[in-house]
Amino acid sequence: MTSPALAAFAESLATRLATDLGAAATPMTSTMQLLIPSTSWNWPTDANGTSSAALYDFCSWVPASDSSGLPFAPSPTRFSDGYKLFLRCLQSDELTTAARVAFQDDTFYTTVLFAGSGQPRMPAWNISQFPQTWLADVAGGSSTAGTIHVKLPAQGEPQGGTGGPTCFALVSPEGADTPIPLGAGQGQSVDIHADAWGQISVRPSGWYDGALLTLKSGGPFLTGNANTFFGADGILRNILTGLCVALNPTITASVTADFAARLHQAQRPGSTLRVAGLHFDTFETSADTTRAEATTRLTASSAPTQPHAVIVGVTIASLTNHAT
Repeated sequence: MTSPALAAFAESLATRLATDLGAAATPMTSTMQLLIPSTSWNWPTDANGTSSAALYDFCSWVPASDSSGLPFAPSPTRFSDGYKLFLRCLQSDELTTAARVAFQDDTFYTTVLFAGSGQPRMPAWNISQFPQTWLADVAGGSSTAGTIHVKLPAQGEPQGGTGGPTCFALVSPEGADTPIPLGAGQGQSVDIHADAWGQISVRPSGWYDGALLTLKSGGPFLTGNANTFFGADGILRNILTGLCVALNPTITASVTADFAARLHQAQRPGSTLRVAGLHFDTFETSADTTRAEATTRLTASSAPTQPHAVIVGVTIASLTNHAT
């Protein structure tokens, strides 16, 4: 079970950053998932047929779930490994043979720069922009800046915990997450401001044939069946298609006085505030007299000394609807 407040965050991000996925042969169902915790988007630019381990390890796993209410988590299977098995299990014909040849074409592979474990050639993944290019494009501009307003559910969150992350938490210096469940109350909300927002597309290189996968998702198979690959636990059930990135994010939240008090009571020296997946070293609360239904304003800023791009969420495309 997940937090309804986190689901509201994901929905608000998706609404703000909705894009046409376009590349699929048939429409795919896509969802936004939050990254908890968010992570710095500082991958080095690919060059000379190489890819950083950061890019490959983030993009190449099959997402475990396509639920917008759950944080992003990878499954134990690389998407390329599942696709390779899919091709092997199909009955042979001209299209399948061509796809197998493309999958084996070294042109579509890259040398992954894993530290201390060699430099293996792996199926390549492409992104529409690297951090350095994106930061240069948005530097000094205001066209991509903006604030995303998240209306938090009035019922709050179960005080006994939800079995997963809550919207707000305090994080110890050692990284332990202490959930602070949101109390019930009308008018509670979070505004996330970023100096720039971006949607970075992610796609496999030419080793992958999405049209063939759609056409052959129901077989015929030599072994296995459609559920092996596209069922609830199928090894090709989802694919990562995009990154939601933010530059220098800050937050302002309207919360109840009771929640603000519980937050301060739980605070310990060296702890940081987590809101959705974003971490802030300091936060302040003050009376909010501008809105009758909200009693306390919570503000937090990471106050970076240099431009800081973070991955806030990801776009997941579900492939389960292709099975017949």
